[in-house]
Amino acid sequence: MRGFTLLFGRDLQQRWMLFAASFAMGLFIAAIPLLRGSRLSPAELRGAAGLTAALIWCAVLAILLGGSIFTRDLTENRLAFDFRLPVRPGAIWAARLLAASFTIALAAALVLAPSALFGMDFASAAAGLDVLLGIEPGGVGVPSRSFLAFAPIAALALLLLANPAALAARARQSWAGVDLFSVGIVSLAATWGWQLLELWEARTALWRTGALVATLALLGAVVASFIQISRGRTEADRAQKSLSLTLFAAAFSAVALCQSPTPIDTSAKHFVFGEVRQIRSAALGQ
Repeated sequence: MRGFTLLFGRDLQQRWMLFAASFAMGLFIAAIPLLRGSRLSPAELRGAAGLTAALIWCAVLAILLGGSIFTRDLTENRLAFDFRLPVRPGAIWAARLLAASFTIALAAALVLAPSALFGMDFASAAAGLDVLLGIEPGGVGVPSRSFLAFAPIAALALLLLANPAALAARARQSWAGVDLFSVGIVSLAATWGWQLLELWEARTALWRTGALVATLALLGAVVASFIQISRGRTEADRAQKSLSLTLFAAAFSAVALCQSPTPIDTSAKHFVFGEVRQIRSAALGQ
């Protein structure tokens, strides 16, 4: 536990300039209403600008940190220093991943803090996000507040998926083809399932299926990054092999679970195919 705390605090201390830049961005957004030419109230303008900037900044940081916390330090031999410490590989993995996640959350909070202090209309900003996403006021689709609730999960997904992409680009091994194949079969299965459910207009089942595939892919990426550190350690070739094989196993499991003809009561699959059968029976009855 002491080693985890040491590595976690070290990573946060090294990013103090990033936190300062995030707060400076927040101050600029809070001062935007001082500029002339906008018909919106200062609170609405701060809310829209702050929410947009925070989401974009989170995505950028997730991609940058995802490509550096494991891969860059591995290829530049910085990760070897952590393994010289009396710390388990699992603690190294957890400290780096949680520090990156906390960095993204704190940076977003620093961007929004000045606007929240001076007054911001978050509800109007969320409604404006509905318009940008093409969501109808009647509730067709995912409301913006629900979308914002999934924003941390999306940031974590970008953080984890940037890791294998960066490792494939830096290591330049043939295992990158396995990663592309894993992404391809998941994308193909998700597209096929989406088109099938769209054909029967099973809207709720669409979101359930999408959530199931996204959850399985996210869990697979988490496990793959852990195995990359625990088994690959400081060897780039071994790390990429462990990562690629784990991602392939996770992708194959996700496709098999989503496409299996046997419903599983403990998952959303039973609900998905149950709704499709009801819609199909109603259509045949007409």
